Amino acid sequence: MLGKWWWRFRNFPENTWAEVINSIYGDDGGFDRPSVAKKKSGCWGTIANIPKILEKDSVSFSNHFHRSLNPNGVLKWSWLLEPSGVYSVGSLRCHIDKLSLPASDDIWICHGAPESEQHIFLECPVSREVWQLICKWWRLLDYPLVSTRDLLQCKGNIAGHQRLAWIHEAIMLTFIWVIWKYRNLRAQSHAPISKSQSALAYEVKFLSIFWINARNRKGQILR
Repeated sequence: MLGKWWWRFRNFPENTWAEVINSIYGDDGGFDRPSVAKKKSGCWGTIANIPKILEKDSVSFSNHFHRSLNPNGVLKWSWLLEPSGVYSVGSLRCHIDKLSLPASDDIWICHGAPESEQHIFLECPVSREVWQLICKWWRLLDYPLVSTRDLLQCKGNIAGHQRLAWIHEAIMLTFIWVIWKYRNLRAQSHAPISKSQSALAYEVKFLSIFWINARNRKGQILR
């Protein structure tokens, strides 16, 4: 997916967002000096280093583009793995699969099973323990989750109690956010990062209470 932005920057330099990148990272968006771009904050440093990152796994990236001038004299980058010339994540993944590289679908939280929505939020041992800690904190949530639909349609489980249903939903959605954010943190970090289940549960508690109190119109503070 980051490669998509690499390609877009090359083909649409006149876009406002591309001009902002140039103002921060230089005329070539840091692509000419990826090691320097990587030292700056934000994810653009990683995007600038996409070719180098893939080359470590023997995956050629830049060589699969054809450079040509369009009628306006602007350099165009065409993706050779797609007949349309438009870069796509799917075509790159098919190319990687053909190279028989090690799969990268193991879940980033526990490395216990192929990554899926069901496993990340419901079946992963880390997520399950965080959920159990949340259940102990808030007794209304003391029931097993069968599917992610239980998380996304949680208000229907508390009929006739509008305020409790609203609080219930806020905690559910915060749980999803915290687990997903932790998954991305581990996936995108170059150094090993780990949080305890109690730390993740505390984050759910803190953020959900903050969210509920910030949106409470009646001024009743939840503690």
